[in-house]
Amino acid sequence: YDADKLSDALNAAVTGDTIYLSAGMYPTFTLDKAITIKGAGTNTKISNGVTIDIPGNPTLTSSLLEAVEVNGAITVKSNMTNFLIKMVKTTDLRFANDLNTPNALVDRCYLDKFTLTSTMTDFYVRNTYIDNLTSTSLKFNKCNFINCRIQGDWNNAAGRFINCELTGDHTSIKSSILSYSLVYSRFNSVD
Repeated sequence: YDADKLSDALNAAVTGDTIYLSAGMYPTFTLDKAITIKGAGTNTKISNGVTIDIPGNPTLTSSLLEAVEVNGAITVKSNMTNFLIKMVKTTDLRFANDLNTPNALVDRCYLDKFTLTSTMTDFYVRNTYIDNLTSTSLKFNKCNFINCRIQGDWNNAAGRFINCELTGDHTSIKSSILSYSLVYSRFNSVD
């Protein structure tokens, strides 16, 4: 679909559908169905962010976003199981503070900013670059980072870091596990 037909495609889609986007710039939209939006990599750009708000606490069976660049935030506002985005570049990935998103996976993404919440459980980030990692709570949040590069600002983050590279100046790290990770960082506080 081209940019001028995206709204029509979203309205016509039913659960389980995949909408394929060609290269180009697309307007912001709200994803309110368990469908896949699949682009042509960073040549498929979505302006002004994407909101994910799927009612009914669904258990997803495929990715929501794949191979797109989102200029602006991806904002998740609803509970769901098996949340998945793959090969997505975005300026911000954020979840509402009280969400439950078990078995979530962020795979092969480029995140300028990622904010963890204290309710994230069984949340996995794999093979992903993160420039700014922040947490709303220093409580161990069971977020797992595997084969990730995390650099730049890191404020009050907690989680499991397995085979990761951590660089930059970090405010604090607490209640975390680091396994087989390279750390080129200065922490103001480590507990």
